[in-house]
Amino acid sequence: FTIYGSGDKKEAVKLLIARNVNHKVVYGGVIPPDKILSEVSKHDVFTLMSDYEGMPVALMEAMACGLVPVCYVGKGNLHEIIDHGSNGFVLESLNDNYLEYLQRLLENKEEYDELSTSAKAKIHEKYSSSFC
Repeated sequence: FTIYGSGDKKEAVKLLIARNVNHKVVYGGVIPPDKILSEVSKHDVFTLMSDYEGMPVALMEAMACGLVPVCYVGKGNLHEIIDHGSNGFVLESLNDNYLEYLQRLLENKEEYDELSTSAKAKIHEKYSSSFC
């Protein structure tokens, strides 16, 4: 896992990561805009855990790279971008089966590949610069 971004919880996140040295979690900081796609492409799943998002560009960039989203947004409408079970998963709460979805993707390569392909297709068909 790589955690990207910044904010008022950054130091607490870094401390939590440092305390759990047996986990494969790193803090990646803020990614410069010209490096986002190359960094995101190194991963398989995109997670967004926000209290509010309007139209999350980071989510669309990740899906365009084929990452499968497993996301929660308290006040926002991810259902416009993520078709639950078809191109990713939308969590209804912060406690809603997050680890189960990750385990499912890890154990079922065929399902992962289908969701990844569908995620990429959704962004290309509905949100790409050629469509817009």
